[in-house]
Amino acid sequence: MPHYGEKKAGGMSYWTLEGDQTTALKPYLEGLDKQSQSVIFKRNQEYYIASAEKTIARLELAKTRVKCTGISDKKYLMLMDKISTGLNWLNALKNEIKDATNDQELQTVISYKKWHAVKLLPSAAEGYAIAYTMNLKINYQPKIKLSHKTELANAKHHKKHAQKIFKDLLNLKENSDFQKAEISRLDAFEGLEAAQIIINSMFDR
Repeated sequence: MPHYGEKKAGGMSYWTLEGDQTTALKPYLEGLDKQSQSVIFKRNQEYYIASAEKTIARLELAKTRVKCTGISDKKYLMLMDKISTGLNWLNALKNEIKDATNDQELQTVISYKKWHAVKLLPSAAEGYAIAYTMNLKINYQPKIKLSHKTELANAKHHKKHAQKIFKDLLNLKENSDFQKAEISRLDAFEGLEAAQIIINSMFDR
């Protein structure tokens, strides 16, 4: 059961704070006797398995999306390696969750910070792929008018800043600042959108 100081990540709760992972309120939701505790444990187990499967499906979607962006083979393989590492970890985690026999074992096998890092992989990979292909679009456009030089420089600045953030998100560790990472992810997508608006304004004229 997530503790009172939990953080949120993509629709699921993750424990991303240091320290004790229990609160004085937790016993209220653990059941009144062994029978009810067993029922709650089974439901909790099912919840985490379903959550892992949802994250797995999201990673598979990211694989398909990245593949269809036209990204270079080298960058594609790099992103696939990151995603595959996340998938392997989640599949192993699912088995550990299934093998757990009580809540204590369940909470021992689940690394919430690691899960948070994996949860960020799909959007980070997609964002990185977008930034890369956006750069190709900028570089392979017909000759830029002199009046557009400043706009193009701004677009490149936004794109470069976003791509760096996404690269950092692809390499998060369990000791990373996930609250900062979530804010950075939104900032990066806003940067890509700003770059695309500039690009559209230049080439639609």
